[in-house]
Amino acid sequence: MNVQLTDGTKVRLGPTSTLDYPQQFAASERKVRLKGEAFFDVAHRKDQPFTIETGEFQVKVLGTSFNIHAFEEDKVAKIALFTGKVEIFNNSMRLIILPGQAFVYDKVLDKYTVESFDQGQERETMNGVLHFNHATYSDIGQQLARKYGISFQADADVDLDFSGTIAHENLDQVLDKLTLTTSYRFFLESNTLIAHKK
Repeated sequence: MNVQLTDGTKVRLGPTSTLDYPQQFAASERKVRLKGEAFFDVAHRKDQPFTIETGEFQVKVLGTSFNIHAFEEDKVAKIALFTGKVEIFNNSMRLIILPGQAFVYDKVLDKYTVESFDQGQERETMNGVLHFNHATYSDIGQQLARKYGISFQADADVDLDFSGTIAHENLDQVLDKLTLTTSYRFFLESNTLIAHKK
């Protein structure tokens, strides 16, 4: 879903994501709250900084474009910066990242890294393509639940290590792909993702 804020900032929200924002921004600042994933193209206003609040940190920008992944249930949050610069902070840290850098925050370990990222792949992700690199069943289940509106058993005893890409296939095609490329048979039962050892 695409949203244009009153200041001219453009936001593309990912599936199951929510953005809380005022009808009119205060004169001295622009603040929004994100749950989920969104791409921001922030309108430049030097005297009116733009701040995005998530559960773990805040992101402060003047004018830039970046993608942010901040789902509450995920173990990792990420900000991938395309243009400009952003300041990321919470009670225990404060840092600035530059274009081509990604801030990756491990919520379980309460540690972060700054690393380079594949901008082409990140743009594909913003357009609904799912990329997996040694993904667990839980990782795959969360992504498919968001994209296709299904459920999955997070505590299922499924030992999976999947690497691959899911583009714009329908759910049946995705389940077939997972079944062909892993040692599990994937199917839906009452709109819930099930995986059984072959």
